[in-house]
This record gives sequence, structure tokens and C-alpha cells, in this order.
Amino acid sequence: MHRPLHAGFVLVCLIVMAGCRTWRPVDVSGPTISAAAPDVVRIVRTDGTRATVSDPTIVADSIVGYDGFDPVRTALVDVESVELQRWSGPRTAGLIVAQASVILHLFALIVHAQPHYRGLF
Repeated sequence: MHRPLHAGFVLVCLIVMAGCRTWRPVDVSGPTISAAAPDVVRIVRTDGTRATVSDPTIVADSIVGYDGFDPVRTALVDVESVELQRWSGPRTAGLIVAQASVILHLFALIVHAQPHYRGLF
């Protein structure tokens, strides 16, 4: 009976934990991107536009990959910065503390609402 509720709680936690990632700039040179072997990078162009590129590679003087299903080729001279997605420790810790606080407060409210448990807290 409690399995759907438990599965829903785990799903919500996983979705929220996905928000603990941040984009961090890296050196635009080919060896840095090749050494990191990222699945996805975000390119910030000199005109201010951004593109999320999957399967990025450096070919000659360009970054080549896919933006969704569309092929992307951007010259390195037109790239202001390249960003990799990384885990953010402080955001993850803050989110875990916030989730634990909410869960404990809800538990305390539920227990306090029961007449036979009122003397416990």
C-alpha cells in the first residue's frame, strides 16, 4: 500500500537533486575539452548567445556537435567561453539540509495532530 508513496518520494528527491549542478567555465583549447571528454558543453558566443552542444569535439578551428538534433559548428574565434556542467557541493548540501528540515517538520506536525501522541513533543 505504501510502495507508490515511497516511489513518488524517491522520484521527487531525484528530480530535485538534478538541480544541484552548475555550469563552470573551462579553457577553450582543444586538449582541455578532449581530456574532460564531456557529453555536453555550453558555448557562450561573443555575441552573447548560448548553445548547449552534445558530443562536442574540436575539429580544426571549430567546436562541432549537436544542439538537440541540429548539427552545430562554431568557430573558436566566435566563442567567448565554454562551460562544463559539474556537481555543486554547497548547493547539494543545502538542498539535503532543506529537505531533511521539511520532512522532520511535517513528521512533527503529523505526530502533534494525533491526540494520543501529544505528550511526546
